[in-house]
Amino acid sequence: ERLVFTAFEPDAGMLCKESVDLLKETFGDMLTKQGGKRVFLTRKGRRRFDNQDAIENTLQTLGLDVVDTDGMSVREQMELFGASDLIVSNHGAGLTNLVWGRPGTAVVELFSEKWPNDCYFRLATLKGMRYRSMMANPSDGWGVVDCGRLRTIIEELMER
Repeated sequence: ERLVFTAFEPDAGMLCKESVDLLKETFGDMLTKQGGKRVFLTRKGRRRFDNQDAIENTLQTLGLDVVDTDGMSVREQMELFGASDLIVSNHGAGLTNLVWGRPGTAVVELFSEKWPNDCYFRLATLKGMRYRSMMANPSDGWGVVDCGRLRTIIEELMER
């Protein structure tokens, strides 16, 4: 029903506060005002960590819901991010939805050494979120996440 164009930045991942504010102002009425969700956004395909199942199991024991956004509508993704107090995710385009999150939301981004990029750090910072990142250990695949270290990071964030 509505279409909004924001300024295009010449460098990928560069966002200006005005663009983020415009999106929130235009579509903010579609967002859930309640928080409390704790989610892990899983990935399929080639950008899946070698120990993805162990990551999911670890996070589920900490009370996080494993969510696959493939097949979710834009509105469902907006609502999910708007209602989440803790978001853990493999690096990927789905984190663009941080634009719908609330200040103070904790974000943990998991990286492969093959694909480091700070674009979602910049978006989370712009939104006033608490951001942490973790690089996976090298492997022949996408990498291996140290689940013990990840658990420690999540527990620290949940204490705050």
